[in-house]
Amino acid sequence: MSPGHRHAEITANDHGPLVNVAAWTLMCTSILFTSFRLISNTVLRGTFGKDDWIVVIATLLAAAQVVATSMMVSHGLGQHQSALSASQLDGYSKALLASSTLYIAVLAFSRLTLLFFLGRLISAPQRTFRLILRGTMIIVMLYMICEVLALSFACDLPRTWDGINGQCFNMTALWDFDAAFDILTSLVILGLPVIIIQPLQMRTSRKLQAVAAFAFQLPPCAFAIVRLVYLHRALDSNDQTWHAVDWQVWTQINMHFSVVAANMPCLKIFLEGFQSVLFRQEMSSQVEQTELRSYQRSKQHSKSRERDARWGELRSARSNKSIFRPDDGESSTAINGPRNTQQTPSLEMVPLSDHSGEGRIYKTTEWTVLESEIGSGSKR
Repeated sequence: MSPGHRHAEITANDHGPLVNVAAWTLMCTSILFTSFRLISNTVLRGTFGKDDWIVVIATLLAAAQVVATSMMVSHGLGQHQSALSASQLDGYSKALLASSTLYIAVLAFSRLTLLFFLGRLISAPQRTFRLILRGTMIIVMLYMICEVLALSFACDLPRTWDGINGQCFNMTALWDFDAAFDILTSLVILGLPVIIIQPLQMRTSRKLQAVAAFAFQLPPCAFAIVRLVYLHRALDSNDQTWHAVDWQVWTQINMHFSVVAANMPCLKIFLEGFQSVLFRQEMSSQVEQTELRSYQRSKQHSKSRERDARWGELRSARSNKSIFRPDDGESSTAINGPRNTQQTPSLEMVPLSDHSGEGRIYKTTEWTVLESEIGSGSKR
């Protein structure tokens, strides 16, 4: 069957579409998480740093790797090697080389994303930590370049891509070293936030919560080991295109989860920002309701005062050491009308009984009611 007429259906003799389903589904997941990160940084935080550019590059490279993997499927991945033509095997080998180099680049850029993100978190005085961080960045970039060159020239010239029929050095040893380096860098990246957070004066639960965003580096370590097992099975087999299905599926899982893990610290910020927006909207609604109720109470109180003033129900009290109480003999009370009155205000400092030296200030107003003479003409 020609490469252009393959059916997207998993059959007993063709497991290639399974790789396509896994690759394209996981690619959508990577794009989704990267989009969340960009929304978090540009909309909620208003920044777009180097780590954001690097994760965008990692996501684009992951998409290109998926395309290369689909080309492997179209050239015989998932079928028995004996059923493929020479041109199909040649196309499969070229696509395998492209997907392998892109896989290395995606992992490297995912690690660099987290390293640059940590670089934005630390302060300037932490010079030792910054040197460790920059040293790790340089090692990751140099390893990526060396690994890509090693894969590109693993087989003899001029057919450097022919890993099936050509003369190549030990590819399993190369991939073993790659898996070991991948696991080591993941553990180093997981340990760096611990160094930053450990000396901070904060609760242990908050520290664990901060480190949890970087704990997603652990699953790719397990994925790399599982991938390595299936890789050995495929490369040691005489039917590589048939046995490479599981290898390529776990390649997709490890690669895309690495991209997702690189976005997880910013995803926490995205969720917190979304919750804060909802909180602000709820608080704004509550404030508006509170202000409305306060205005209504103030309006009712104002009407009540006007009514009391009209009916002459103004009261005053004078006391030496306590607030006015009707049952206190030392207090005096007068009920006056709003007209024909004279008032004499005064301020008095009354010390408290606890000998603290503090006291209350009372304003005392004396009212004198002048009643017009009825009949005799006298006033008082």
